[in-house]
Amino acid sequence: MANAMTINVRPEFQIAVFADRLARTYQQKGYTVSVTMFENQAILNVEKGVGGINTLLGLGEGVRVTCAVVNQVLTVNYSDEEWTGKIIGFVIGFLIPLLFYVPAITAAVGTYKQIQLPKAITADATFIAASM
Repeated sequence: MANAMTINVRPEFQIAVFADRLARTYQQKGYTVSVTMFENQAILNVEKGVGGINTLLGLGEGVRVTCAVVNQVLTVNYSDEEWTGKIIGFVIGFLIPLLFYVPAITAAVGTYKQIQLPKAITADATFIAASM
């Protein structure tokens, strides 16, 4: 899993513009994105399918993305990933075999998607930062 990324940026780099472009990219992909801005920092909460039945099936995806610019270096960190639903799905799927392991299978799919989310955000963030 990607825990952090750093990239050199130009002196005229604007964190607010970067955060807006990254947020719009994931909103277009169907994610719910909330952005909190500070002076040289942006925090994005990226979520999709979190809550409800998706918690039991482990299909939700979510991560908190913290972006900061210090000395012309953009740092992107990931935290608070959505793992609770996957654990619940595996436990229900294996403890109640009458469900034919469906929750465990969907939790496995959700786990794969969750692992790929920070990697995809890293790729998109690198592209956006390089184009600014």
